[in-house]
Amino acid sequence: MAQQDWGSVPLPVALTSFKANVEKNEVKLSWHTASEHNNKYFEVQHSIDGNNFTAIGTIPGKGTTTIPSDYSFSHTNPVAGVNYYRLKQIDIDDRYEYSDVITAKINYRNLTSLYPNPIKEKLIISSSVNTEANLLNEAGQKLQSIKLVQGRNELGISKLQGGVYFIKFSDGSIQKFNVIK
Repeated sequence: MAQQDWGSVPLPVALTSFKANVEKNEVKLSWHTASEHNNKYFEVQHSIDGNNFTAIGTIPGKGTTTIPSDYSFSHTNPVAGVNYYRLKQIDIDDRYEYSDVITAKINYRNLTSLYPNPIKEKLIISSSVNTEANLLNEAGQKLQSIKLVQGRNELGISKLQGGVYFIKFSDGSIQKFNVIK
């Protein structure tokens, strides 16, 4: 874990490992502590760029113990591509420190369907994963960035003129659709 100035206070957690494994489109995080001192909980944090992290779960700590402990957490909705993870360990007095950042790469292709096609009002994008996509015009120019969640996503097309458009997904795949006005 990243060091803070604890003075004469023993380090709150002796983290000996922190790992990420991809299993069936999920990221299984696991970590091991050799000892813990006043450990309230671990906050599991995720990022898609390695800089901006958000909390995705908490795991209670063991308080104070010299007995080695194993922990785990499953991230069920990682994005396609590289996912970044870190632990924020919080003490009972709310002091905290961060672990090193680890990564897991999701290599699956985004399975999507677009309907109806052609469309008049709303494009429905059904996605098998959380991912990002771009709306492109017929010339390949980016018109809009789209964040897709796993499941059903609606894209309003009222500002689009009639014609051919494309959705380019983060895995490189492209799907065509037609707008009728």
